[in-house]
Amino acid sequence: MKRMSKVKNIIFIIIGVVLFGCASQPKRIIETESGRPEIIIKTTNMDVVRSLLTSNMGEEEWNYFLIDNSEHNLTFARQVKAGEEADKAQEMVGTHFGTIPERVVVFNIMRIQDTIKTIAYPSLMSLNGFGKTKQVGLENYIPIFNALQELLISTKSKIESDLMLNLIPQ
Repeated sequence: MKRMSKVKNIIFIIIGVVLFGCASQPKRIIETESGRPEIIIKTTNMDVVRSLLTSNMGEEEWNYFLIDNSEHNLTFARQVKAGEEADKAQEMVGTHFGTIPERVVVFNIMRIQDTIKTIAYPSLMSLNGFGKTKQVGLENYIPIFNALQELLISTKSKIESDLMLNLIPQ
């Protein structure tokens, strides 16, 4: 009888842990067409979208540096902070003997009729001990997905609510 009671208690504990674990997983704030953070902004002013993204990514909260500015892409990077974050990042890229990984975010910016669509491609990048680049996509890492989606939503809101920012370039 006592043994059956112990088994029931263990089963209840296991069920509780499983339910608590499932309930505590963060959810994406939005499901997107591409599965990546993305937004469509009602403007034709690509320059203002690029400028705001560059400004926002450089803020202290993000602390990224613009490393490439091409016609349809903005690429930002920052080194992962030393310590526990760097250790986890090195595990994700699969090397403990390479460079400290960098977080990289590429924004693809394209004009579609009277709108601008922007899609974010977050990743971790590191050089292994032999100098080979290893890159791992982070679009399925929900906290990063949500943070980038919120950044895009904020950019959209600012542009669409400010008539001066939404002017068509001459």
